[in-house]
Amino acid sequence: MENGLDDMFNDLRWKRINDVTIRERGFYPNRIYFNSSCQQAAVVSQRFVNGDYFPLVTSAFFYLVQALEYGRIGEAYVVLKERGLWRVVGYEEVEKVRDNLREIEPYSGKYSSYWVIDGAFQRPKLEMPF
Repeated sequence: MENGLDDMFNDLRWKRINDVTIRERGFYPNRIYFNSSCQQAAVVSQRFVNGDYFPLVTSAFFYLVQALEYGRIGEAYVVLKERGLWRVVGYEEVEKVRDNLREIEPYSGKYSSYWVIDGAFQRPKLEMPF
């Protein structure tokens, strides 16, 4: 793709914010990456151990939304990463994800509040098996 996200983990222009800052800001378990050469940033969510879902931490997400609104970056994305592999599963612009989650209440978690999203960047229909 033109925006370079498909191969971002192999592209040396993409830098990851260090883990200490990630934890201090309440972004964990998500990570923030940025590419200053093209003014892009991404919140990266790794697939849960079980299932086809991803945690999207609200503080990490809104950090990028605010950076985009204030003009500190030109593009912002939510990137879904395969667990244990440096492979992009999918990505979407934060504005579209925000529209998808506008009416969804986040969960309260061990580290911070978060949404559970699927590969379509929406809240999955979590059904009980019986």
